Amino acid sequence: MLSVGSNTKIMIDGKKAQLGELKRVVEAAEPGAFLTVNAQWEFDHLKPSRSDQKGRLLDIEVWGRKFAGVVQATNLEKRTITFRDEVKNNITHEADKDAQFVVNGKKATFSDLKPNMHVFLRMSATKNKPDVAVTASGPKVEGIIKAVDADKNTIGINIPSIQMTAEGVRVANDARVVIDGREAKLSDLKPGMRVTLQMCAETDRSLVVGIATDTAAKEP
Repeated sequence: MLSVGSNTKIMIDGKKAQLGELKRVVEAAEPGAFLTVNAQWEFDHLKPSRSDQKGRLLDIEVWGRKFAGVVQATNLEKRTITFRDEVKNNITHEADKDAQFVVNGKKATFSDLKPNMHVFLRMSATKNKPDVAVTASGPKVEGIIKAVDADKNTIGINIPSIQMTAEGVRVANDARVVIDGREAKLSDLKPGMRVTLQMCAETDRSLVVGIATDTAAKEP
């Protein structure tokens, strides 16, 4: 059993909250409702995990369910997003006026969302409230650099997992390049480097928006 004290830090949908608000969120949740709960706690003594030991809750963070899909349409006036989920159903969600938006790794606004973007929508933990966060991002691709053309902002990449080599892959002008944890330039990349490419959120085009590599990593 965990006790909640005056020093317990409570966060709901990324905002500070009180114990009463947390109680209302839990009580309003329907049976089978999906909530994400992250928490830290401490005990006076270590005891077997199956004992009825008592402890103190240090902090608790509660979020609603997360959905993934591809944007079909947006309505700025109504702040609604219609997306096609992983089983091809079209679903419309409303975004909260204070919702956080991130597109291709950068802070954005509702108007930056476009059709054909792959998005993750975070629902509110509070029943019947609009979504609180929308992140638009593409897949990550592991590969080996074959060529770099910094003037044209393109790379050649070999992707062993699908036995394919792609030439002239476009890299965004503002793409973030990180080598061994440090900011770098596209021209710093060399053939033979194993890299992770962050592709753009738009599913109808191929554009690299981020490249990271650890030169000390060993080949699998």
